[in-house]
Amino acid sequence: MTRFDAHMCNVWGVADNTCRKRCRVVGGFLVEHFDEQPISLATISAVSIRRFVLGKRGRKPTTIAAIGAIIGCYLRFGSMSGDRVDELEAAIPRVAHWRLASLPEVLTDAEIHELLSSFDQASPRVCAPMRWCGL
Repeated sequence: MTRFDAHMCNVWGVADNTCRKRCRVVGGFLVEHFDEQPISLATISAVSIRRFVLGKRGRKPTTIAAIGAIIGCYLRFGSMSGDRVDELEAAIPRVAHWRLASLPEVLTDAEIHELLSSFDQASPRVCAPMRWCGL
């Protein structure tokens, strides 16, 4: 943990508060996984990573994403130190981030009017949407 903390602060330039938070989360993971045994990334399973990141039921997606990012940061540090952690990094749960989630569910009357007005009404056509499939 001392090497991880020093690397974050001195090499990556991470702020002190962020380093403390990351060390607290990673420390919690290591204690949960190893207890009093020597720490070896080679003995960590993908299941252990997922179980820790997901935590108890009801954990918010933002919390899962933050903990996953912190564990991923620690695993990248381990990778730079020569540990093989590709499988562990792939086990970190990813939280869906819907980039269009802020779109309105319903268009207002003004928006519908604007949409319909945008069509070229000079040559109206009758559409037969089911014709293409032979119906």
